[in-house]
Amino acid sequence: MACGADAGAGAGAATARAARSVNAAAGSRRATLHWTARLARPALWAMVGVVAWLSMSSVESLPPIRIWDKAAHLIAYAAIGGAAVLAYPAVRGGVVTCFAATFGYGASIELAQAFTAERTASLLDVLANGIGAIVGVAAAWLVARWLVPQAARPEPGD
Repeated sequence: MACGADAGAGAGAATARAARSVNAAAGSRRATLHWTARLARPALWAMVGVVAWLSMSSVESLPPIRIWDKAAHLIAYAAIGGAAVLAYPAVRGGVVTCFAATFGYGASIELAQAFTAERTASLLDVLANGIGAIVGVAAAWLVARWLVPQAARPEPGD
């Protein structure tokens, strides 16, 4: 009887050690996501400001770019969407909210351009912004899932 009790105690201790190990790893990854968010927030807001400035400046004052205009839109909004997911990992609604915010920002920039003398709004730009937002949000979501296992993910409001 004592042998069976010892075996049960040993299994319980092993289970407890395994749980502590998993929790420690999850905590480490959660801490990684925390510092990632702390770095991504200023980067996100800097990108939002730069894109607003570039989007509202006169075309003549902008530096020449050598890539297709729609590719520039896709790259910029992929960066903003990805940074949004990493900057706010516990936002309610998660990736859908980050996509909607990024897409809404791009659409509002295009709408604002319609009211300027030197810029024009384009539905193709809105489409490129939206595709970029999808690409960036999806890529960042995959990175965030890799950084933090399900058990250690912050709840909205944490």
